[in-house]
Amino acid sequence: MTNKIELHGLKVDSQILTNSRALVSAFVQHKNIVVREAGAGKPEEKEYPDSECPAVILIEAETLTDPGWIRGKWIVENRETETVLMSAEEIEFLGDLPVAGRETTIQVAVKQVICRLLARVTGMMPPWGIMTGIRPGKLVTAMHKLGIPETDQERVLSRKYLVVPEKIRLLQTVFSVQEPFQPQTKKQQRFVSLYISVPFCPSRCSYCSFAFAESTGQDSTISGYLSALVREIELAGGLLTRTSFLVNHLYIGGGTPTVLDSARLEILLKKIKAEIPLADDVEYTVEAGRPDTMNQEKLLCLKRYGVNRLSINPQSMNDGTLRAIGRRHTVQDILDCYALAREIGDWIINMDIILGLPGEGPEEVEQTVRAVLSLKPDNLAVHAMSLKRRSKQWEAGAAINGGVLWQEVQEGVFRKIQQAGYGPYYLYRQKNISGNLENVGFCLPGKEGRYNIAVIEENQNILGLGAGACSKIMAEDFAGHQNIYQPIDVLTYMEGYERVHARRSKLFYSSEIKRNMV
Repeated sequence: MTNKIELHGLKVDSQILTNSRALVSAFVQHKNIVVREAGAGKPEEKEYPDSECPAVILIEAETLTDPGWIRGKWIVENRETETVLMSAEEIEFLGDLPVAGRETTIQVAVKQVICRLLARVTGMMPPWGIMTGIRPGKLVTAMHKLGIPETDQERVLSRKYLVVPEKIRLLQTVFSVQEPFQPQTKKQQRFVSLYISVPFCPSRCSYCSFAFAESTGQDSTISGYLSALVREIELAGGLLTRTSFLVNHLYIGGGTPTVLDSARLEILLKKIKAEIPLADDVEYTVEAGRPDTMNQEKLLCLKRYGVNRLSINPQSMNDGTLRAIGRRHTVQDILDCYALAREIGDWIINMDIILGLPGEGPEEVEQTVRAVLSLKPDNLAVHAMSLKRRSKQWEAGAAINGGVLWQEVQEGVFRKIQQAGYGPYYLYRQKNISGNLENVGFCLPGKEGRYNIAVIEENQNILGLGAGACSKIMAEDFAGHQNIYQPIDVLTYMEGYERVHARRSKLFYSSEIKRNMV
């Protein structure tokens, strides 16, 4: 298939087509998708768009004001090879379904036509239908707030968004787990989440696009960065103290924070303890994703400063895969690190695995799942491989690990995990993801990662400190939020973090003043 696909519209708003590009990408990943407005003449009077592009998706509507029917055509080298028609009656049916999302009936209809057209062209239908957002669960939350019964929610998801039954059940299960964690009272709204970024790793995984530097944990860049970070922690602590907020979720991520040597790690944790007002039941997570960055001294340091949740992330339990993706540790290192962590503390331990890593198929995935479940971690996150811009795989022009029915593999993995006593408690999606699937976090009963729920649901203030971190400042009615980003580049962050903090503080104070006036 061509590397370039053009979306053309006749009597269709070009913005609707622009908003449909992510849907096209779900079928034809790693393609250049361009939107061109072909004009508003009657379809029968308009020739196919004159274009050098060998692949065109042409979307036609009957009239400009009332669309009547909508038709989609797949055109290759000016030859129509597939056609899908949605009648006026079908569009009217969509309009009669309960409204929960922001998209109009016409937007949904155009996306359905594109989806059905590309399903014919490619022979596959994404399990999430026309849904392309990162947080599909928000739609279910919105429908519950509107009082829409579950049976009608299922109709909306299946008939309007073309979501398959398995994913509908997953969404509803996750919502039922998350509902008790939604902040309902003003007392609950006096808490914030705090994310602290340590953007360094011992090596760069081939699939990773995060901004970070390779480091042994002892070089001068880390020293300069840590100096800036502890100063930002002081600033954030002052903001929280003045506004009487407490941190109930604290997450130190990266990168790999435990790449810091023991002395620097203690400097960071000591500064957090001194400056940040913590809730009595704070969930305190540190990503210790690389076992080659962990030792007894660091684990004892984490325990001493109140860390109660660890992420030890193997991604795969196959040595060949670990070497292929650029990791400098073995499966045995993972096992040893996990055993040591269990010996030292009673913390909740999370482990991440990835489906679709280079060279892996069902047998390798089964080996990973079997090995991880034998350890009995409290949390287990199952990611579907995603091709990310700026990753080594993207830069090399790699494709998603094809030739495998990843939806079937994922279903088998989920079944094994649930049979072992785990249940799903959060999910999110990404672009260019294996099998057009999703990432799901599982946990043993009562072991939910509360920070993960807060981030996915975006239902409380989140302060992000450090390079590349994002702060989410809630509106006064908690119905929306505004993002403020620290610079991704480490040196740029070190030069400008105070300016970003000033903007963040101004917005935080403004929202708080308006909230107290309500």
